[in-house]
Amino acid sequence: GHWVVWLTENTPENQRKVFERNPNLSEATTTFRTADFSLAYLTGLLADINKGMGDGKLPLVSTAALMAQSNRVEVRMTNDDADKAALLLAYDSIGGAIEIKYSVGERVEVEIERKGPKKD
Repeated sequence: GHWVVWLTENTPENQRKVFERNPNLSEATTTFRTADFSLAYLTGLLADINKGMGDGKLPLVSTAALMAQSNRVEVRMTNDDADKAALLLAYDSIGGAIEIKYSVGERVEVEIERKGPKKD
């Protein structure tokens, strides 16, 4: 029942506008935080990273996700190659919006049992 609202311009006027546009919110159950990055910027950045993953431009990136709690895009890389990390960080035109985590030396293998029609 507690709301956290991120504002890139965390001013009393903008807080008032949030309550005007969302009459079900109350001051008692709402906390405002200052966001370094807008949701629009982070969403666009995530889309660009996903595109880069899909077209092979970011080969060491295994996952990317928007993290609302930290107001960042968290990216997991399979190797701590500085040059590949620099390619990734170049997607962030503002700087500081990408948080990289490495999975160096970790390997998770999942065995999938494929089921199909029985062959005689």
